Amino acid sequence: MAIALLGLGLLAHAQLQRQVPSADASGLYTDHLRHMGEALILTDQGLAVYRRPYGELIGAAGLDPIHSGLFAERTAPYPPLGILAHWPWATLERAGTLSPSAAHRGVVWMWTLVALAGCAIVIRLCAQLPLVPQVWAVGLAVPLLVGIGVNGFLDAGYLLAGSLACLAFQKQQRGLALGFLALAAALHFRAAVFAPLGAVVLWELRTARKTLGPIALAAACVIPTLIAAVALAGTLDTIPPHNPVHFTHLKLPLALFTAISAAAALFLWRTGERLAAVTVIAAFALAVMERSHGWWHAGVLLAPGMVLATRTWSVGWYWPVVVGWTVGSSALAYRHLWSVFWTWVPFALGGL
Repeated sequence: MAIALLGLGLLAHAQLQRQVPSADASGLYTDHLRHMGEALILTDQGLAVYRRPYGELIGAAGLDPIHSGLFAERTAPYPPLGILAHWPWATLERAGTLSPSAAHRGVVWMWTLVALAGCAIVIRLCAQLPLVPQVWAVGLAVPLLVGIGVNGFLDAGYLLAGSLACLAFQKQQRGLALGFLALAAALHFRAAVFAPLGAVVLWELRTARKTLGPIALAAACVIPTLIAAVALAGTLDTIPPHNPVHFTHLKLPLALFTAISAAAALFLWRTGERLAAVTVIAAFALAVMERSHGWWHAGVLLAPGMVLATRTWSVGWYWPVVVGWTVGSSALAYRHLWSVFWTWVPFALGGL
């Protein structure tokens, strides 16, 4: 509760007192403004948003000038649903129904509420577990989710959907878990970190009755993401690879990240937590393939903990290993002066 109030307080201060044009709590981030422009480009010009640089297309969108010049050389590397979540706000701004300031605030508050819902689900996931997973939830997962939300990042969407899938899996609701996993995949490519859980759910549903409907619905959610991936082919090099553990940087951070990930995955596998082990590998792979390394990208590091929390009997050394891997990986793959889980606080406080 205290973390949520801190985030909401900083967000309200930025929007009302500082009147930050981008409306995010830190006053630094414009990703949501670009996504608003991308949403109008997608609805007006279709898959061109994935094939041509943003700067070539945004001029025809009819938005406030603040939406221009935002990484103009890059294409849009997000699934259609993740982009279209910003479309209502962009449409209201373009029509003049909402002022640019009000529309930008609306987007940030939307993702803030989504992130707070994710916090509630993560806390519920760990409610019946011992102290260490509860420390993971309150000290790592919740602050990162709050920071993502109050700064307007759409990552809050796939993390909420992923946490709901884990909660459904914990409650033996396999069809519901599949639906939430499909929603996560429809919102963001980083939702691939939950692919191991999806594979387990599909395997367990193979003999269940009345599964054709949920599987078909899940496939329908994922198809637009696959289409976007095909359309994006060959354009991701517009994003410079400055991630410290990207495979083009064969240096110490990548070596250490590989070592601790392999050690954590091996330990979890040999002690029976194989789903968590494979999820660690998935998170490692996504972090390495990621060309950039914003602190909010570290949401993929929360997936092993979410998956492990589905097993209420997981005690012993499982959780200390996952917590240690999460903190160590965040320092190597998402380097910041402050912990990536709390880095939004000093950034936002800098505007006080």
